[in-house]
Amino acid sequence: MRILVIFTGGTIGSTVDGATVHTDPAAASRLLALYREQYGADVSFEVRRPCNLLSENATPALWALLERAIRAEKLSRYDGVIVTHGSDTLPYTCAALAFLLRDLPLPLVLVASNYSLGDSRSNGLANFRSAVELIASRTVRGAFTVFQDEYGKNRVYLAARLQEADTARDQFSSYGSIDFGEMKGGKFVWNEHPLNPTPEAVCRAQPRLFAAEWTFQESVLALRPYPGLNYRFLRLDSSPRALLHYLYHAATACTQGDVYALTDFLRACKSRGMACYLAPFKAEGDVLYETSRALLETGATPLYRISFEAAYAKLTIAYNQAEHRPESLMEQCIAWECLPRIDLRL
Repeated sequence: MRILVIFTGGTIGSTVDGATVHTDPAAASRLLALYREQYGADVSFEVRRPCNLLSENATPALWALLERAIRAEKLSRYDGVIVTHGSDTLPYTCAALAFLLRDLPLPLVLVASNYSLGDSRSNGLANFRSAVELIASRTVRGAFTVFQDEYGKNRVYLAARLQEADTARDQFSSYGSIDFGEMKGGKFVWNEHPLNPTPEAVCRAQPRLFAAEWTFQESVLALRPYPGLNYRFLRLDSSPRALLHYLYHAATACTQGDVYALTDFLRACKSRGMACYLAPFKAEGDVLYETSRALLETGATPLYRISFEAAYAKLTIAYNQAEHRPESLMEQCIAWECLPRIDLRL
């Protein structure tokens, strides 16, 4: 089996110097050496290092760099691709590559680590091993993430549903709280659930999203609500093409007060020619709060059942290409990022 490994830095590609974690190009060789030492040399790894950075320093330009790096390879030579990445912005890159590389005829697995490889608490090697096993299972194609939790469970996530890790336990979650599956005893075990596509569904060939390589030029403004958010603090001297405003879980945000009303801010943004999007709305046809109705009356576009991370990546990609109307791309479910409409409370 042959696997293409793309190293980008992050904690899995770092060392600790005193009390400081910093990227170390030698960490890539260390990871592969540890793998061969514990699991043998039956897998051939082809290594590329297009960048070396901590993921908190990443911008959407990294997504374009990784797409170019992967498409430059003769992928028919490989059984799968592994991308090592920092954990902080992993969900954003996961979603972006799930969209940009959805046509890949093989599995693409992104891996990170909670601690540097020299730390006994690190799950970096375990995550890398799970990625190799997922590729070896030959049961899936598309983009995934694997991450071992604190109980030793090797969770498999659909890349476009991964959400940021919490700061207390350094654990990721899947949008909708349902993992795609797990690696158990070296085998992939699918989580059969109404929110999950079947392995057969994810294996179906998908057309490439864009004929040309994607490039990043235009920024998208993304905001999260909180009690007391004063929109007067936001000076839009240079207006982005699009705004993504996250909502509370009930698809609501403040609509009262001279400086706190999102409704007024949305109208101001639209008057500047900005496209405005709201996420996540529960589902089309749901009963809505009056505040939600007021938000929709501004003309902002609701995005249904999608995580903030995937919505931001999708919106950034949509407004940095010229092959399709951005609005039409936002209406599509491209890489399983949108949950099916199922009421799980019944």
